[in-house]
Amino acid sequence: MKNQVIETITSASGFYLGDMRDHLTPAQKMRLRAASNAHVSKIRDKNTKLEIAFIPTAASALHGSFADQEGNDYIVNGGGFVLVPLELTKSLHSCIGGRVSTGGGDARIRCDGETLKVDFPSGEKAVIKIGRK
Repeated sequence: MKNQVIETITSASGFYLGDMRDHLTPAQKMRLRAASNAHVSKIRDKNTKLEIAFIPTAASALHGSFADQEGNDYIVNGGGFVLVPLELTKSLHSCIGGRVSTGGGDARIRCDGETLKVDFPSGEKAVIKIGRK
């Protein structure tokens, strides 16, 4: 059985899953990378107390396009995926190259180093091969 990391983060309005470049401050990016464990790391936004999750991609695949089980493309240029509550994004229009899931509740993240799985509170799921093993 693969070593899985399971994390949960909460939002009142929904989530963005995609590249971290356009959605985090430089300080948040540094904190996420410093907190990184094998597969998933989380930080808490100092102002809102909402959590942000970071899932690094393979060193050979730091930049590029990843597809989920439905064929949706995720453009990742910042070294990994980020799951961000919509309250922390600039706007829905800035959520390009990823996926937006609306509806509040808990999002569950599972990652074993090869596959990232996210269960959104809306019932939607994302399963993405990230190739870290």
